[in-house]
Amino acid sequence: QAQIPSVLARGTHPFWGTFGMGGAINAKDSTSQFKLVQEFGWHFGGTSAGPAIAWDFQESFGDNVTIFDLGPKFVWDIQVVPGLAFYLSPSFFFGFSHVSMPANWGGNGFSIQIAFEGKLIIADRGFVFFRPMGLDIMYHSLDRGGFGVGGSNTGVRYEILFGGGVTF
Repeated sequence: QAQIPSVLARGTHPFWGTFGMGGAINAKDSTSQFKLVQEFGWHFGGTSAGPAIAWDFQESFGDNVTIFDLGPKFVWDIQVVPGLAFYLSPSFFFGFSHVSMPANWGGNGFSIQIAFEGKLIIADRGFVFFRPMGLDIMYHSLDRGGFGVGGSNTGVRYEILFGGGVTF
């Protein structure tokens, strides 16, 4: 059996904070954008594995549209190899969403996001992640200038993100 280097030994800290970036690609009735994600979370079990709750702040920019998402996320970090700090992490986000568009158009609504990522903790403190699959379903009630003129939109985007963070 191969020896796991101590720098890649399993994570022991329940809290984490991350910064990620990548693309949000239009799949249906949305726009393709550059996306930033900041996240703060906590594992229920007191280590870096198992079920966890997190809080996400997300910003998307591009195509003259800005989208802000804010809300809770459920995460389950599954340790792939015993003793190795590599985790596969499915997640579910449901939160508030705000969109701003040209000509004073904008609106509020919600976002549902289902994602899957891989995480590698380094030296029990820092980590990197790669999210090859994320699906963002957004609903916005749209209005122009607060005059009650508008409609609604449901958009779907595919997201691919990468980033890093710390555990504590």
